Amino acid sequence: MRRPLFVASLCAIAMAVLSGGAQAYFRSSGSGTGTTTTGTLQPVVLVALVTSDTPASTLVPGGSADLLLKVNNPNSSNVTLVGVAPKAGGSVTPSLPGCTTSGVSLATVGTLAITLTPGSNTVHISNGATMSTASVTGCQGATFAIDVTITVHK
Repeated sequence: MRRPLFVASLCAIAMAVLSGGAQAYFRSSGSGTGTTTTGTLQPVVLVALVTSDTPASTLVPGGSADLLLKVNNPNSSNVTLVGVAPKAGGSVTPSLPGCTTSGVSLATVGTLAITLTPGSNTVHISNGATMSTASVTGCQGATFAIDVTITVHK
């Protein structure tokens, strides 16, 4: 009779030890600290176009065409171009001296979501420039530099 009592006692002790260990495991807590630093986002820069940069469409009086931007993203990660607006105090400069009244302006560009990868990016904004019917004949074949301000988000 002693053997069954010994086995029962041993099982009871084993259960108490194992459940105590499990209870201690689930009731444990801890804490710690950590530090990090954030990088500095570098300004994205508009760059002058070169002769090989050509829009997919051309302006005609009373019409609209692509706005072509060349943007340099000096950051190591992508940023998103979310807006283009006329630059305060900016101007529209035609490439031909006979284009005295160009009638060219920046079209109303809605909210954008164009990814700019690190480095140089060429962006075509469909129907981003307009030309009124007030344009003079001397503007035929001209290209136009429109001063704009861009908005980007990380």
